[in-house]
Amino acid sequence: MSGYAPIKHGGGRYLVGIDMRADQVYEKYKGLRVSGLISLLASIALAFLFARFLSAKFIAPIHLAIDRCTAIAAGKLDEQITLRTHDELDHLLKAFNDMSAALAHTEHKRREAFDALQRAKDELEIRVRQRTADLSEVNNRLSNEIAQRIIAQTALQEAATVDPLTRLYNRRAMMEHFDHEIGRNKRNQLPFSVLFIDLDHFKRINDAKGHEAGDCVLIEISIRMKNMLRSQDSIARWGGEEFVVLLPETTLAEGRIVAEKIRRAIADTPFYAHGVELFLTASFGVAEFRPGLDISQTINAADAAVYAAKMNGRNRVEIEGAVARGTHQA
Repeated sequence: MSGYAPIKHGGGRYLVGIDMRADQVYEKYKGLRVSGLISLLASIALAFLFARFLSAKFIAPIHLAIDRCTAIAAGKLDEQITLRTHDELDHLLKAFNDMSAALAHTEHKRREAFDALQRAKDELEIRVRQRTADLSEVNNRLSNEIAQRIIAQTALQEAATVDPLTRLYNRRAMMEHFDHEIGRNKRNQLPFSVLFIDLDHFKRINDAKGHEAGDCVLIEISIRMKNMLRSQDSIARWGGEEFVVLLPETTLAEGRIVAEKIRRAIADTPFYAHGVELFLTASFGVAEFRPGLDISQTINAADAAVYAAKMNGRNRVEIEGAVARGTHQA
């Protein structure tokens, strides 16, 4: 095999030629193919190694950033990446570190604010408890003062309306009951009667047994008479051994029946003073309120009937208008 070619810039005067046998050409061609294949494989290996190198260089920071992001998501906000790649990834890593620092700073401020809020809450609770205790103490003092005032007011009201010995109404309270009943009589024309009661020979008990024994008898007779009356009836100690009873919705005849019932209870049952048995009687006068009259006139009519009962022998019931036939003694 021969081949010739002119030399460049030889002016056409020089030729280069080569003579080679066919088997030598084939061997050269085969060698070139092996060299090319080896070069190709070497290039592929180098390319693979270079790709692995570049992959490791770029992927490692990414995996590290992913791990730090996972840690931040778990609450570790101060995670930082110290790796430096000296390329564009450095900007990304720096931005990540700035974000992590900002998040950590924000979390720190949040915790400080939360701690301050918790301290304020605790202080407020302490103040509220203290103020509640103070208010409770003030409330207790006010409650005690109010209770004491109510007790004092009740005592004053009771002193103004209740007889201290017998615990019955006094004359002032009884007059209020009379006024109320007169109003009912005017509105509804409902009758009411008045009993006037005077104990017989009560002075003899005081003289013979002493005033303390007389007080015991007054207390006992007050309890006995009150227990025999209805809940709507009122009884008062009028003075000394005198008593007045108001019987609402009661006519003169019905009042006489009530008076007779009380008279028998007093006369038939003995009283006891310091272990001493005493017998006592009472004289009763009954009067019915008449529209147009003053209540004092009704009371005086009942008192006059008591006077008639005294004059007619005591231990008896007389109604208004009764005539006295005997001699009166205290």
